[in-house]
Amino acid sequence: AEAERQCFEANKAVDKFRRGLQSLQQEHAQTQLQLSGSLAALATASEAATEQTIAAQEAEEKAVQVEKRWKEAEQRASWAEGQAHGSEHVVKSLERQLSEHKARLHEFEQAKKQAESDDLPFPTAIFQGK
Repeated sequence: AEAERQCFEANKAVDKFRRGLQSLQQEHAQTQLQLSGSLAALATASEAATEQTIAAQEAEEKAVQVEKRWKEAEQRASWAEGQAHGSEHVVKSLERQLSEHKARLHEFEQAKKQAESDDLPFPTAIFQGK
């Protein structure tokens, strides 16, 4: 009877151990499943982060190119402004020369009229550069 009782107790202990082992195996399977899901999510997040990093690098490169083009455009605009300023001086100089030539032509015409009214020979060859 004692042996039967010990056998019964041993069987109970084995059953309890098996249930505990099954429970641990289920927890382990569930943990593995969660870990697998977490790893998949981490891989997806890592891939997204890599894509965002690449996109950020490309955007930064484009920004550098835009800034470079902007500086080049500013330099061209500055050069054009300098050219325009220089052209203004040339135009003013030419206008001044034209005004002087008109004044000399007017003087020439006045002298010619005066000479004609005084019946004097007018030295046109001097004014014509001969």
